[in-house]
Amino acid sequence: MRRLLVDGDGTTEDVVAVWMAAKQPDVEVVAVTTVAGCVRVSQATDNVLYGLELAGISRLPVYAGCERPLVRPHSPFDGFFGRGGLGAHSPAKPKGRPESAHAVDAILSLCRHYRKELELVCLGPLTNLAAALIQAPRLAEMPAQVYVYGGSAQGGNVTACAEYNFYADPEAASLVLDSGLPVTLFGWDLARQHLWMRDVDIHRIRQGGTKECRFFLEGTRTLADYARRMLRQRGSDLGAVLATAAALDPAVVRDAQRVRADVETRGELTRGQLVLDLLGLSRRPPNVRWVRDVDGERARELLFAALGAPPVAEAEPGPTTEEPEAEPGLQDVQAP
Repeated sequence: MRRLLVDGDGTTEDVVAVWMAAKQPDVEVVAVTTVAGCVRVSQATDNVLYGLELAGISRLPVYAGCERPLVRPHSPFDGFFGRGGLGAHSPAKPKGRPESAHAVDAILSLCRHYRKELELVCLGPLTNLAAALIQAPRLAEMPAQVYVYGGSAQGGNVTACAEYNFYADPEAASLVLDSGLPVTLFGWDLARQHLWMRDVDIHRIRQGGTKECRFFLEGTRTLADYARRMLRQRGSDLGAVLATAAALDPAVVRDAQRVRADVETRGELTRGQLVLDLLGLSRRPPNVRWVRDVDGERARELLFAALGAPPVAEAEPGPTTEEPEAEPGLQDVQAP
C-alpha cells in the first residue's frame, strides 16, 4: 500500500487530484493539507472538504496551513478558477471541519511517522513544505519522493516568465528545490503541451454524467476561458492533475533529467521564474528530477476514471462548456 500526502491550494483541479489518489485501491491518502494560493487558505480548506463530501470520500483528514507566503503578502488570483477557487461551480457549505493541528505540524508528524513509506504531492505554492523544512531541515531525509507541480521552462501563465505557484511564493519554491528533498518537478509548460482538455475529452466527461463530471465541467470553465483569452490555447491545461497522475502511475513519465533548478526571488520582471541549468554551466550539483516528456493519454485515463467518465461511442462532440467568447484584449485579464 502506497501512502500519499497531498498539499494544495484547494482549486478545482486540486480537488480532482485528491479524488484521483483517494480512489486508487492501492493508495492511502493519509492527509490533505491546504495553503494560501489562488484563494485564501480558509476557502481552500472549505473547497477540499466540500469536494471530499461530494465524492463520498470519508475519514480523510484535512489540515489548514499557511495563510500567506514566507516573506510576501498573499497574492490571490481569480483568473484560473474564479474568486472561490471552483470556477463556475457553486459549492454547498461543507459539513466537515479541518483537523485542529496546523498543516505544517501535520506534515512534520506524518513524515516522521511514515518516513520512506510516505510520498508528498505538492500542487500549490510550496509555503507549507518550506515552513516545515525551516522548522526541521532533516525533513529532507524522510519522504520517499516529492512530486511538485510548479514553474515552467517555456514562459509563464501569470507573467511572461512565471507559473503561478512559483510566482506566489518564490522563496518557498527556492527553499524546497534546494533542500535535498527527492523532488520530481512538473512544469506548467508540460501540461500545456500534453494535458489540455480537447473537445473529445469534454464530450467524454459530459457523457459520463456523474456529479464528479459535472463538478469538473463547471469548475474548469473559468480556467478554459483564461486559457483561450490569455494563453492562446483551445482548452484548460491541468498541471496538478498531470503531476498527480505521474505520482500514481510512474509510466506517465516518458523522459526525465537530473538538472540544477533554481527560482528567481529578486528579479523585478522575473519573480518566480524557474531557471534550469541544462548544460551544467553553474557547476552546481543537480537538485531535481525534471520531467521533460509525459504520456498525456495515460494521464487522461486516470482523470476519467476518477470522474467516472467511461469510454463513449464515437460521435461528433457537441458544443462544450468551453465555448469561446469574443476575444478580449490582454488588458481585460490582469496577472497578479
